[in-house]
This record gives sequence, structure tokens and C-alpha cells, in this order.
Amino acid sequence: MLSVGNFLSEDEDEYLQNDLNPSILKLAATIRILAEGSYQKGAGNDFHVSLSQSSVSKVFRECIEVFIMLCPDWISFPTAEEEKYEIKEHFLNNTGFPGVIGCIDGTHIKIVALKMEERFKYLNRKGFYSLNVTVVCDNKLRIRYISSHHHGSVHDSLVWNTSDLKQHLKENFGNGERNTWILGDAGYPLEKFLFRSADEGSPECRFNKIHSKTRNIVERAIGVLKNRFRCILGARQLHYTPDICGKVTAVCAALHNTCIHFKIEMPIVNTSPYVMSDPNDVEMKDH
Repeated sequence: MLSVGNFLSEDEDEYLQNDLNPSILKLAATIRILAEGSYQKGAGNDFHVSLSQSSVSKVFRECIEVFIMLCPDWISFPTAEEEKYEIKEHFLNNTGFPGVIGCIDGTHIKIVALKMEERFKYLNRKGFYSLNVTVVCDNKLRIRYISSHHHGSVHDSLVWNTSDLKQHLKENFGNGERNTWILGDAGYPLEKFLFRSADEGSPECRFNKIHSKTRNIVERAIGVLKNRFRCILGARQLHYTPDICGKVTAVCAALHNTCIHFKIEMPIVNTSPYVMSDPNDVEMKDH
């Protein structure tokens, strides 16, 4: 948090300090809301923050807008050949699956009920209002791509089919890139650059065991993300507009990557048989 705070103080000083609240208090209030899922009043009453609820509301939105501008610095899909080779080698050595540069999955982020005429768009198949968020992670649980603005009623395959990531991988394939793909579950279509699990009962279903072992790392990444930033945990719901909720989710993903970069201890999440060869080997490239 202090490293991000220093960055904000240097580059966004005028924006963040346009009133009497120093930037460190603004960051403290924002990080508490993100990390604990606490309400603004609770964050404002914190002994170390001491801001009114109205001030916390303003501060939170300000900080989210600043953080969202930093997201591209911390969330980027691998493009350098050396980095892609490193990721592929790690997956191959740990799971036996070649060519993998990431694993994809969707997760629902709860939001509060909206205007009656908009509710149907956000009501998901599980019966609650949400955003359908798509995440791609790499071998070190870093989030390399996130799409956090789709309605909860939208299917994972539609999110994928309209994504800039699909277009990027399609162009790479058209330019001759081979043996490079991401792994997804049965909710995604089979592509030349996306391997999904095989249908049960088919001759190819034996392939599912190694596929599942490899792909489950994205479930672990999502679990770590939500347990680090409990404002997006299933037991909570975000009390903001869908636009702000999408930005909050993306910001949490970027902060998750900074935690990995600075080797901050991960929450324990028991969701995956995937074992990293070196759990401490989580360095990100310098930014």
C-alpha cells in the first residue's frame, strides 16, 4: 500500500490533495473498504482514519478513479516471447500440459439491486444481481487479463466472444503463432488458441484430468483475489453503480498483482491441486 501511496503522491498529488485530507488517509480508508468489505461509515470511524461517512464516500470514488488509471501498469497479457516461454515451461513442468500461457474463468461479483427496468440484465442464473467478470491468470496467480463490466445475465462464452483478448489471440494465430493457448472450462467454445474441457463420455474425456489440474490455478487465483479484497467476496455485495463496481473489481485485481510483486503472504485458499514448483517465486517485472 505504501508503494502505491508513494506513486500516487508523486503523480497524482494535485488530484488527491485538493482538500484537507492528506493522501495517506485517503488511501487508508480506500484500502480498508477494499480489503475488509466494510461500509464507508465503519471506515470513517476508524481511529487511524477519522473521516466522516460523506468524506469517505468522496475519497473512495476519487481513489478508485486514480487506481483505475494504474491498472494497465499492473494487469497486462504476456506478449514478449521470453515471458511466454517462461510461463509455458512452468505449466509444462508442473502439470505436463504444453503451450499454456494462461487459464480463463468467469466469476460473479455481487451488486445491490438496481432500478426495476435494469434488474433483469444483472440477475444471474444463480438468482442474485451481479457483474460477470472474466479473469485470466498465469502460473504465478498473477491476473493477466480482466473484463469486469458485463451484466450478470451474460454467459461466459459471450464475454469471451466479445473480448479484445480473443481478438488479440486470433490475430496472433493468423500471424503464425502456434503452440500457444489458454485453458477454459466447458462454458467456453473450443478455439485454435483456447482449449476447453472435453464432453463427458467422449473418447477425449481422459484429457480432462490433466486439463482440470492445469486450469484449476485460475480458480485458486480468483479465491485468493476475493479473500484478499473481501469487498468482492460472495458474502458481500458492492453498494455502488455497476460502473463503479466494475472499476472496483479491476482495481482489486491490480492490487492483487502488486501484492504478488512485493511477496505479500497469500490467503490460504483450498481450491486447486495445482502446485507451484516454488511458491516464493512470484516476482513481477519492474514497472
